[in-house]
Amino acid sequence: MLCEGAYNRYRVVALRDLPLGAWRSERHLSLTANPSGGASLTCVLKDDWALAPVSVGDVLHLDGAVEVPLRGGEEATCASVTAAVLEVTNDAGFVVVNPDLLLSGTTVTNGIRCPRRAVLSERFKGGGEWGTRQMLLGTLLHEVFQRAALQRDFSDAALRSAASATLAQLQHLAEMYKLGVSQAELLGEMEEYFSAIGRWASRYLEGGPEPNSASHGLRMPIKMAGEGDASACTVSVCHLGDVEESVWSPRFGLKGKVDAMATVRIHRRARCDGKNRAAAGALPGKVHGWGNEEIVRTVPLELKTGKESQSIEHKAQVVLYTLLTQERWGDPGLGFLLYLKSGGMHPVPASRLDMRELIKLRNQLAHSLANGVWWPPRTAADGAGAGGRRKEEEEDRQEPRPAPLPEPIAEIFTCRNCSQLGNCAVYHRAVEEEARGSSDVPASSSWPVEFVSLLAERTQHLSPAHLRYFSRWYLLCLLEAQTEQCKGGRHNLWVLPPHERQAKGLCVCDLTLLGPAVATPDGRFFIQRFRRRGPQGGWGAAGLTPDLEGQGSAPQGCVAVGDRVIVSGKDPATIAIATATVLSVTNEEVQCQVDRDLGRFGAAFLFSLDVDESFSGSVDTHLGNLSRLLSNTPASAKLRELVIDLKRPEFLERLSDVLPVDAKDTVAQILKGLNRPQRQAMKRVLLSRDYTLIVGMPGTGKTTTICTLVRILHACGHSVLLTSYTHSAVDNILLKLVPHRVPFLRLGRPAKVHAGVHAFTEEELCRQHDVRTPEQLQQLYEGQRVVATTCMGLRHPIFSRRVFDFCIVDEASQIGQPVCLGLLLHASRFVLVGDHHQLPPLVLNSRARAMGMDESLFKRLECHAEAVVYLNLQYRMNSEIMSLSNVLTYGGLLACGSERVSTCRLSLPGLPAFLDGMGGGNHPWLTQALDPDRPVLFLNTEKVPAEEMVDQGGVKNPTEAQLIAIIAVSLIKAGCRTKDVGIISPYRQQLGAVSAALAALPCPAAALAGLEINTVDKYQGRDKPVIIVGFVRTCATAGIVRRQLGELLKDRRRLNVAVTRAKHKLLLLGCLPTLKLYTPLAALIDHMATQGMILDLPPGAHEMKIPDLG
Repeated sequence: MLCEGAYNRYRVVALRDLPLGAWRSERHLSLTANPSGGASLTCVLKDDWALAPVSVGDVLHLDGAVEVPLRGGEEATCASVTAAVLEVTNDAGFVVVNPDLLLSGTTVTNGIRCPRRAVLSERFKGGGEWGTRQMLLGTLLHEVFQRAALQRDFSDAALRSAASATLAQLQHLAEMYKLGVSQAELLGEMEEYFSAIGRWASRYLEGGPEPNSASHGLRMPIKMAGEGDASACTVSVCHLGDVEESVWSPRFGLKGKVDAMATVRIHRRARCDGKNRAAAGALPGKVHGWGNEEIVRTVPLELKTGKESQSIEHKAQVVLYTLLTQERWGDPGLGFLLYLKSGGMHPVPASRLDMRELIKLRNQLAHSLANGVWWPPRTAADGAGAGGRRKEEEEDRQEPRPAPLPEPIAEIFTCRNCSQLGNCAVYHRAVEEEARGSSDVPASSSWPVEFVSLLAERTQHLSPAHLRYFSRWYLLCLLEAQTEQCKGGRHNLWVLPPHERQAKGLCVCDLTLLGPAVATPDGRFFIQRFRRRGPQGGWGAAGLTPDLEGQGSAPQGCVAVGDRVIVSGKDPATIAIATATVLSVTNEEVQCQVDRDLGRFGAAFLFSLDVDESFSGSVDTHLGNLSRLLSNTPASAKLRELVIDLKRPEFLERLSDVLPVDAKDTVAQILKGLNRPQRQAMKRVLLSRDYTLIVGMPGTGKTTTICTLVRILHACGHSVLLTSYTHSAVDNILLKLVPHRVPFLRLGRPAKVHAGVHAFTEEELCRQHDVRTPEQLQQLYEGQRVVATTCMGLRHPIFSRRVFDFCIVDEASQIGQPVCLGLLLHASRFVLVGDHHQLPPLVLNSRARAMGMDESLFKRLECHAEAVVYLNLQYRMNSEIMSLSNVLTYGGLLACGSERVSTCRLSLPGLPAFLDGMGGGNHPWLTQALDPDRPVLFLNTEKVPAEEMVDQGGVKNPTEAQLIAIIAVSLIKAGCRTKDVGIISPYRQQLGAVSAALAALPCPAAALAGLEINTVDKYQGRDKPVIIVGFVRTCATAGIVRRQLGELLKDRRRLNVAVTRAKHKLLLLGCLPTLKLYTPLAALIDHMATQGMILDLPPGAHEMKIPDLG
């Protein structure tokens, strides 16, 4: 989003490099803040900024640029600029490239010695790399210092007490388990730091035994009172503020967590001439007296636990924190490095030179990360015919490839010990060598022979097919990342004020704290209640989705239970002061689990909650798992054979070889409740040596089958890792498992877990067993044969040591291929459960989707028929509804599990009375639509008519929405329970139109509570007795041609899901001529026509009145 002002965002419309001779040049940029285009100002980049990595189309932030007049005879770069331009030089202003991409200080400092390493670390940060003992020690000491700072007690006893409390925390016990280290060992190492920490506190903390002692002066490299010499100063710390403060700076494109913000008093003796006194009075934060100077500033304090090196990386991190903290605390001018092992504290000035060089490095990294895909330049022929063609259509005709990474430093000693060596080597072999010969790809021939040999050595276990697999998926992930970056709404936090974000349905604002926060048992989070400011009470149109019967009944609500939200203040300086998970939402308040206590902001402080749509982290997980798949381990090698080489899976022949004697009776008893296909699935899994695929057609009991499979494997003594993409899918299986008394461990934040399985979460089991040591935690982890988590739970420490006998993946056909791979590396065999005829993995980028990114691992492995078992007996739909799915997808394979299911009809006990109230037969179309003996009916809106329209970039059909509302309310009036009616639309914009149509009817809101209106995707895996599907599109009446058809209705898989959600009655609404243009729908309509399932609605059908539903 482009804008002007303090957080300005300009798009580069054109650029021109102007050579000045002697290796000097200027870069002239035409910029616009108008989304419609058209240059509005010129900016000239001079000196070092002339080399900034800026391209046409990039978004820039200009900070402190100076307005200067045009030189004589010089023309403005853009026509609208008259007599002045903005200028950025070494001495004035900064340019921030892609400022909405916030990079951490750690990422930037990693790039000082090797930018390539920094880019790879950011791209592959989901790779599941385990930490080190030194990293854990650093984390523990940071927390001990923070605990002592909060208590303002750095005595030896206080530090020991803080260390004991820290070592007992579950997250640290888990790290100890992962590294195989004891509390006693770590405590011994921590104690080596206590005396130095105590000395620091006594020297520098005000109120300590030796504050302001001249012997503890520091030589401050800053100008004070007009003097340029560095001189010895006395420094004392007046106050240690919030620790681990999360700060985002969209001004500089940075983010980070500051160890502590310290208010310091800097005091020195100065010369007492009038000039110095005048200068002293002019400095902010300065207290001065006759011959004395004192400065009070709030500065970042960075803690280091390693050697007192004062390395360039350490100092750079402090300088970056001075940039980060400027909006919230003002420009500190400097920060401090505190080395906990020695107690040494060193001032780090934030000079303009240092800030400029770090922002330039940040720009280089941001440019590489934001422009991961290289598109071939368009030829003149391409451009000539483009006309008004969309950018996406132009790119569809081109062959993209990964853009070059920064050059490696190619220093053999440094590279051999680099954490990204494996990814660097694979990338070079798979991408750079493949593209060698292109002018924009680095030539490895210029690299040292030893370095090239090192890269070859690290990849010698990989075949050309493995490298091609990596190259393909790496490119697909980069394409998807670009779309995620464009669609992610984080930038709205700083370019739109809270009320505008709320009006757009992006946040809820004007919230105040309701009571104090309550710490969670482990002390890591706080439960905080918020309520809307003002006397009106309730949320009104605030954008909240109340939790009605476990589902959001208001689709327009933007904050719902389970959402991760960003907590901000009203002022731009208080962006992202915390993150939280929504626990509950009512008409009066919202309750969240927050990562810090917000009480210090006070009762009058106004908060906003923005849903963090960027938190999915899907691309990070894709690339991280891709990296692990190509690592040189036995587990990775086996999985590469199965997934990449498509090695045929192997099976045993006799159950007696795998079924323990003492488990036979138990297994036989469990099998009694299954039908024949389900029993075949159990047998195939038990006989597998590699993997099994279970195709669960709609309504065939996939969840029950998985639950039974877990029970059988548990009875046989096998360990099981149960996973899926969503928390709800995992918990649905566990809820069925609970009555069978199969113990399990549920990993994941309790706030994300269903209340019915809270007793089995890691935190609760640790509390029940009073786990206080890593040895006790190991017993808990390794004593549970069944462990459940989502696919994103790979980073949990349990996976650093455990390998399971089986991994069962539910919804496997909806999970992206690399995402699915991560947990499979931790199992000897795996079971994928899904149906590739239903929803595929979600892929936002159309080019990536066309290139096959929506191919799930389930689909890829289905080529081996011997590994596939079909569940085809369904217990959801009556035969008429089932026939649609058979025609559309399954070719008659789907069958009803019983006669009762086949003939089941909707019960409407109040239908006769309702029809009498409507005037008997005055509305024959509605009578037929409600008739329980017509379980499937297509209502053709062609004659009504029901025209579509575009609204806020989406498609909606208000007339169709009115018809749906009439039918839904009529069903309820005729005796159908509200919660038994579901409304589906393929288009999100239509959800609001249906809600508005329902609100306009004479029905109290309470009568419609529980009526769910949602997209097809949200209904996957669920069902209701009655489903109403509206198709929205009616462009055929406007002469639409096939190439203008929307994509959603072309998807046979999505249509299959929509028509298989109903149990007893399915009503479809749409314009027949339009829908016949869509191939999947055309076949369905033909079948319905032959079966007499189509009803033409009369003109004006949407205008009928229904009685009050009071």
